[in-house]
Amino acid sequence: MPEARITLSQATTYLACAPKSNASYIAVEKASDDVKQGKILPIPPYL
Repeated sequence: MPEARITLSQATTYLACAPKSNASYIAVEKASDDVKQGKILPIPPYL
């Protein structure tokens, strides 16, 4: 994809230099802990 080479490199550079957060990691771990402890809710009928 030579036409996307520059765009992909710019996106990569932007993401590499962007401020980092572990919020997603913390949220996934908390959800996993809730499931392990049996803190699960029923699936809503509309889903």
